[in-house]
Amino acid sequence: LSNDLVMVTQCPVLKPQLNALLLPLWQCLKQLSVVRDLGHVELVLADNGPLVILRHLSPLSEGDKQLLDDFSHHAQVMIY
Repeated sequence: LSNDLVMVTQCPVLKPQLNALLLPLWQCLKQLSVVRDLGHVELVLADNGPLVILRHLSPLSEGDKQLLDDFSHHAQVMIY
């Protein structure tokens, strides 16, 4: 069992729009204070655009929320 955030640079079955998010998302997530408490990250290409679903085992700090909000606006994704 590892608490490390693994960098995935590409996934052959992932839609190109989601593949393009992998590196910037990793760069964002590694800055979170709860990075070691992330259970999983899910990427979904919905009809209304890309979604990032985070399972975190600890509450997000205000700084974490701001980082995710900034990433969401910059990458034009919804984060849940």
